[in-house]
Amino acid sequence: MGGSRAFGFPGLVTMSQKQAEELANQGEERPVVPAERVTAERAALRQGVVDHLSGVSCRALALRWNAGGLRTAQDRQWTAVAVRNLLVRPINAGLIEHEGVTVGKIPGEPILDQATFDKLLALRASRRPGRSPSESYVGTGILRCGLCDHVLAGRNEAPKADNAVRSRYRVYFCPSQRGGCGKISAVITGVDAQVELLVVERLSDPEHAAQVSAYATERARRLAQVRQDIAGDEALAEALSDRLGRREMTLAAFDKANKPLAARLAMLAAERAALESGALGPVDVATRQEIQAQWDDADAAARRTMLTRALGRWRLVVDPPRHKGNVFDSRRVRLVPPEGDQPRH
Repeated sequence: MGGSRAFGFPGLVTMSQKQAEELANQGEERPVVPAERVTAERAALRQGVVDHLSGVSCRALALRWNAGGLRTAQDRQWTAVAVRNLLVRPINAGLIEHEGVTVGKIPGEPILDQATFDKLLALRASRRPGRSPSESYVGTGILRCGLCDHVLAGRNEAPKADNAVRSRYRVYFCPSQRGGCGKISAVITGVDAQVELLVVERLSDPEHAAQVSAYATERARRLAQVRQDIAGDEALAEALSDRLGRREMTLAAFDKANKPLAARLAMLAAERAALESGALGPVDVATRQEIQAQWDDADAAARRTMLTRALGRWRLVVDPPRHKGNVFDSRRVRLVPPEGDQPRH
């Protein structure tokens, strides 16, 4: 298929490369998706999210949407996997991400509010294989052991016999009873302090600003083209009306020529309104202060969501201590990139 669009957003009608070439040879452009379809897609997605949070499976949603004639943006039938991927798509909440890092927000009303989107991410995290991570610990089920790469768990651990402090304290540990090596343990306060620094840094990282600029440039290019097409079609409609007024054509001939023109103008006007309203407009990169404020106001579950977004395809591991001592060594918390990328600390 040539030229894809995002489900729930304006864009060009999906067609094969051969169909697109045939239109080009005829001097015609590929039409845009009707505004009514975009509205229906957004409504179906919102209701699907509500139902999924209430217990409806992705498979059931796929069957419902297929039976109702709803198709993917590429005009295919829905599968459970396709629905699952759609529900947690960052753009649903108005977020633009690059390699798992939020680089900006789409102006205008998103399909989902942030609170609903966070609930979806939390639900997804809680359904990973194995024991559900406790929301009391930010890094459980996300942090990994630096020795065996197993996910870490959290617990309250009694102090050692020679420790005068009788209160219990919390640690992340590699659970041997669930397949881990059991050789990693780290005080949660020290690890979480590094997690906070990482989240603030990565979610406010301007490194990917080029993507935001490219996004805005594409939106401006398309808007200019739409405005040009509207001007041309309006001139043609005016010329048809003038010919009808001069009785140079019959009313039947006018209706035949004007009907497809009016339909095209309606679709172009709908796309122009979406572009001008900012639905596909430029974005604002979140600042460090904004991300820090979000972290400070968030509970453990929301912080888990922020950490997941900050990591993207990267992994965050906790290594064994390099030396003995009571002071937590920040170098124990290490970012591991996807294959082919350079590591970061």
